[in-house]
Amino acid sequence: MTAGVGGPGVAPPRSRDQASTAASAEESPTCPGMSPAEEAAWFGLLRVIGALSKALDAELTRAHRLPLRSFEALFHLSRAEGGGLGMGDLARALQLSLSGLSRLVDRLEEDGLLRREASATDARAVRVGITDAGVRHLHAAAQTHVELVRARFLSHFTAAELALLGEFLGRIETEPACS
Repeated sequence: MTAGVGGPGVAPPRSRDQASTAASAEESPTCPGMSPAEEAAWFGLLRVIGALSKALDAELTRAHRLPLRSFEALFHLSRAEGGGLGMGDLARALQLSLSGLSRLVDRLEEDGLLRREASATDARAVRVGITDAGVRHLHAAAQTHVELVRARFLSHFTAAELALLGEFLGRIETEPACS
């Protein structure tokens, strides 16, 4: 391993040619175009994300009446500079369409957890901000969230493995194409 793009001990990203050459060296019988290692990594990632998301959603809903997507919205709003985000920015952060976000914001606003406000710089734009009740609800749910993430995900890795995993995942461009 080299010290480079990914930091000490992390190999730089492979070029597309290197990746496709590695993939064609041994092809998965169930997923043509992928090697068995690529197939295991990709579908393993999908399986883990799906299972963790489902478990988090169920537990947050049961314990706090706050589905995972709502928790994520409150989390992003709580960290936003200036106390809020534009609808487009929040939609991108949550990887939702604007219509999907609008329905989510409607529910959270009805529950008093966030508020819509006119943008100070653009009369056509709407910003969304977390309310004091939203902050309290987020903090109450955060403990449940952290406990479940630790038990179902973080506890399976050493600190060094988590650092590497964070670096590996940081290489991937995640900007969604939602509108």
